[in-house]
Amino acid sequence: MKIRTRLLLLILPTVFAVILSISFLTYYTWYHETISYFSASLEAIALSCAEIIDAEGHDWIAKHKKDPDILQTKLYQKYVRALKNVRQKLPVTSIYTVKIEPVHTGDPVLQNESVNKKNRVFDGKDPSLAFRQVYILDTGSLTDEPFHPPGDEDFSESGEVAVYSSKQPFVTPIYQAKYSGMRFMTAFAPIINAQGDVVGLVAADLSLEVLDRKARETQGLIVLGALLTVILIMIGVAFIANNISQPVEQLKNAALRLAAGNYGKKIEVHGPQEITELANTLNTMSECLREHLARLEENSLLREKMIGEVECVRILQTKLLQGIAESFFHSEIRLKAVGITVRAAQKAMCLEIVTNRESEVKLLLKEANFIGFDGIYELITQSEMTSFIELQITKKDTFWKLEENSTNMPKPLIWSAKNSELIAAQNGRLLEIGDFVILVSTSLDELIRQEATVQHSFWRVFRHFAEEGIDACATLLTNDLAYLAQKYELRSPLQAVLLQIQPPENYV
Repeated sequence: MKIRTRLLLLILPTVFAVILSISFLTYYTWYHETISYFSASLEAIALSCAEIIDAEGHDWIAKHKKDPDILQTKLYQKYVRALKNVRQKLPVTSIYTVKIEPVHTGDPVLQNESVNKKNRVFDGKDPSLAFRQVYILDTGSLTDEPFHPPGDEDFSESGEVAVYSSKQPFVTPIYQAKYSGMRFMTAFAPIINAQGDVVGLVAADLSLEVLDRKARETQGLIVLGALLTVILIMIGVAFIANNISQPVEQLKNAALRLAAGNYGKKIEVHGPQEITELANTLNTMSECLREHLARLEENSLLREKMIGEVECVRILQTKLLQGIAESFFHSEIRLKAVGITVRAAQKAMCLEIVTNRESEVKLLLKEANFIGFDGIYELITQSEMTSFIELQITKKDTFWKLEENSTNMPKPLIWSAKNSELIAAQNGRLLEIGDFVILVSTSLDELIRQEATVQHSFWRVFRHFAEEGIDACATLLTNDLAYLAQKYELRSPLQAVLLQIQPPENYV
């Protein structure tokens, strides 16, 4: 057997197997990570939309879905406008709400359509026909799919009825719609009323047409790259002479090491120019494979960080704390949430405005006992918390009387503008214009107690900038907290809520 034939039999199968394995793993990893990304994103979008919709309002629309003027009601337009805004900003095909109704034996699945091959009569045996979807709100679609008015019906194709019992979000596997034939992935989140009952589902659809097109393009590129690589190796082998058996043996062993995953190791071969060039080609391919796999690993870690629980929790935390503080309005009281978050899992906090009257303001700052989404869920769903600060201030002439009740959380701090001192809050304390009340998280309180420089930093900010107002103090405190987090390499967030008494004419 000639050396050329021997080389073809030894090198080509090995290299082809390596290229095929790497190509398959690359495609498999890319596809499944993309599906996981879309699944997590859809679930977060559905949960966020479920928070937008009030259960009582949704139930009212469902009861009046047959009214001819339901589409023109302010309540319907308010919800649809909010959902449309979310759909336009995020990568989803459509967002809508439905109620799941059982199909009685002997009835067609869709009552507003005639019986056909798809819309069959339920015989009590086929579980896929046991339920139907009834549209309540529909933002339309980014595709050519028609708009569904309230009361319109569709097939319940993915077991979303289980959300009524679990009260947890549910992301369907990839399925093919019966009418359009398109492949979708859908996330369902429950709309829960004050009694804890599920009154409807928010659904976020994603068409996989774009993903399928990208997958086909990726497959074509992988096949083309593999063919080009094999062709180049065959051309190189054709120029090997019959008297270079030893260098060829060295190249064969090097190719086997490459197939075993030993990338980046330089191949040293001495011989004719063709042999050394082939060795250099294998060295280049080995280095490219090593760099390619390193980039894949970096991209995988980056995607996990971008779509993971930590990023979603940070977004929700901002809405539950800073969003509430920024929306607060009072002629004599200002609120501001300050602090820094970390990229590790953290305990969430939530600010509630219990009472907001001209002569009385009552706040409730809650801290979750769990980290991540469990903590967010705890803050949103549980009415009785084990860690909270309740702050009530009532106007007495030109002063404001402070009353506080804290459980498993640090007592508030008070900055007295008159005395230029930072002290712990006491019930019955009278606040004057310019005074601050500071509600701090548990992690920030621990840092204040352990490091005297932290408390001095708070004192310095209020001492020099309290007269500038709450915005200036909030900005400086945020910068100081960011510096402290970096200095002490903190893994816990540092959060605080500032409250300042201001004259009515100074409020903007």
